[in-house]
Amino acid sequence: MIIYALRGLVYFEISIKVGDHDMHSGVYGNAVSNPAQILADLFVPMKDITTGEVLIPGFYDDVRKIEKKELDVLQNHIIANNDFQKDAGAYGLTSMREVPPYLAPKIFPSLDIHGIQSGFLGEGPKTIIPAEARAKFSCRQILLPTTLNLINSYPHQHFLSKRTRMIILFTVQLTIHLSKKQPKS
Repeated sequence: MIIYALRGLVYFEISIKVGDHDMHSGVYGNAVSNPAQILADLFVPMKDITTGEVLIPGFYDDVRKIEKKELDVLQNHIIANNDFQKDAGAYGLTSMREVPPYLAPKIFPSLDIHGIQSGFLGEGPKTIIPAEARAKFSCRQILLPTTLNLINSYPHQHFLSKRTRMIILFTVQLTIHLSKKQPKS
């Protein structure tokens, strides 16, 4: 397999904290915000899970249009959907903007959630409202200025405060990995 157009990476870690310890849901349910639900509410409007399209306003504004010559070269190396799916070890594929699934990761930026941790995950039931929820996610972008503009303009604090009834603490850590400059064709 030929690897083409690895993109720069902006990696986020977010932590939402609603208290000092887990709370019994029978006593505090509907009275205390649930940090796992807050994270879910944060992520749902960011991406269409059917198409893979990122829904954050401005996310695609500065994406470089692939020239016909370059697209022709890429399409000369078609990977069948079945082969691509088998190589990924996935149960299914999505198709973005009528672009074959093997090609979309090479020409479009992306947003992916890598992990969410919260609450009780042990054997048997334990009905709690967790004190904290954490998630790691990233954006693969074509251009760094676009990514930085999105980070600066995306209203995390406004978004979170609008969706919770209680004061919460949240932190966001950011790591940037730049891809090498793409050669001009």
